[in-house]
Amino acid sequence: VEHPVTEEITRQDLVEWQLRVARGERLPITEQSQIPCRGHAIEARIYAESPEEGFLPQAGTVNRFRFPGDRAHVRVDSGIREGDSVGVFYDPMVSKVIAMGDSRGEAITRLRNTLRGSQVLGIKTNCSFVNKILSEDEFVAGTHDTSILDKSMEKLLKSTDYQKSRPPGALLAAALTRRLVLLEHYKEINGHCAAFTSNPGFALFEAARTRVRIDGKELMVEETSKQVFNVRDGDHVIGSVVLHSCESVGTDEFELDVSVKGVRLKWHTVQAGSEIGVYSFEKAGQLFQCDPADEEEQELDHEDGTESSIKAPLPGLIKAVMVQVGDLVEKDDSLVTLEAMKMAHSLKSPHAGVVKHLYTAEGEIVTFGKALVSVQK
Repeated sequence: VEHPVTEEITRQDLVEWQLRVARGERLPITEQSQIPCRGHAIEARIYAESPEEGFLPQAGTVNRFRFPGDRAHVRVDSGIREGDSVGVFYDPMVSKVIAMGDSRGEAITRLRNTLRGSQVLGIKTNCSFVNKILSEDEFVAGTHDTSILDKSMEKLLKSTDYQKSRPPGALLAAALTRRLVLLEHYKEINGHCAAFTSNPGFALFEAARTRVRIDGKELMVEETSKQVFNVRDGDHVIGSVVLHSCESVGTDEFELDVSVKGVRLKWHTVQAGSEIGVYSFEKAGQLFQCDPADEEEQELDHEDGTESSIKAPLPGLIKAVMVQVGDLVEKDDSLVTLEAMKMAHSLKSPHAGVVKHLYTAEGEIVTFGKALVSVQK
């Protein structure tokens, strides 16, 4: 059996025993009768792998790696920390999660709750897949064998497809979080979410729209009235969020108190690298991950000698867009007005030509270096 399971039900440290024996000492216990077994323990081995892709090992930087929960009855043994890299040259196991209980059912429940609340960003893991096995009737009843995987694989994989199974509200939370991160990077949030206060001093943001990319889709987050936000996919409104309060609790990490379709929800959200984790307090720490393409890193530069991109020289608010796709412009014609640091900056065409692409809109908050307009000679 896995040694952590033995350790938890016997209350003996087997690794310490090994070190003592290696040092020439005798075993502290020599009779089996001296080792009572108490309760139940169950272990999940967490791997950096993708069940949906044939359990292929995954490599990458671990941007977030946390297992919140009942540490009095749950043990997490891990050889990695946030910021570490998982390479391709070694076994992809990254952690062992061991839950204890007076009964097998209690241990299973504690392990399921811990895995549901896991916060792992940067690498794919088998957490959701293992958790679904723990929920299978055969497993809970203890009547299973290894054929459970062959019999239930299609169902298990389908249930771990987060793109299809996540609640729609999670996408709203991810889009709102991306907006918050952009605003924080804009350096206008001072310990709280200034963008959503009624302070007239923040009128700059009250009517602002923010373009974000979530799962490859370009979405628009716009404030339609005080603390009410729509998330749009083109002309289609995906959903609306009423934001009652927002607290910044860490770097790019927030606690949101919201209402969606009249239902009050509390979300804990975090962006780490190019991923956003959305955790719902109301649903026992269920995890939803979104993979926004970082707007600051989008390949929108079409400068190939015939087409030039006009980019934001600093973070700011788009106050006016003077052109449309297809317009003819002359050298030094004003294309966009960017407001930043209480000053208006007129961005001009570097040469005569035709407006080929328009990547922004009036009222949008943009980051440094974001492509705004491209002009083809």
